[in-house]
Amino acid sequence: MRKVGHESKKIMEKLNPLQWCKFIFEFTGGDTHPVASFILTSLIFLLFGVLVWRAGSVQYRKDKSNAAPTQIRPATGNATTSAPRSPAVTGNGNTVVYDDSGKVDDKKLKPRD
Repeated sequence: MRKVGHESKKIMEKLNPLQWCKFIFEFTGGDTHPVASFILTSLIFLLFGVLVWRAGSVQYRKDKSNAAPTQIRPATGNATTSAPRSPAVTGNGNTVVYDDSGKVDDKKLKPRD
């Protein structure tokens, strides 16, 4: 097994989350004033959370404003129809093809009981 050098141990200690908690506890005076330390630590983490949230919302707005605008379709007017069985179609240059291949024979339909 490879031995970890002195410098590597220092780096690992700095990355240890418990060492960070110990530092914050000592920095906020936790050993002499535990309630004040708790309040101050809570405020520090609250401020950190607000800053991260704010940075995310600024980035979201920035990304949203740089996005390509969606294309708006032009208005085509009201749908109209004139003959029986004719669909009301709106749009520019739409075509409708009638096909009776799906026609149902009325004799085959059974009345409901």
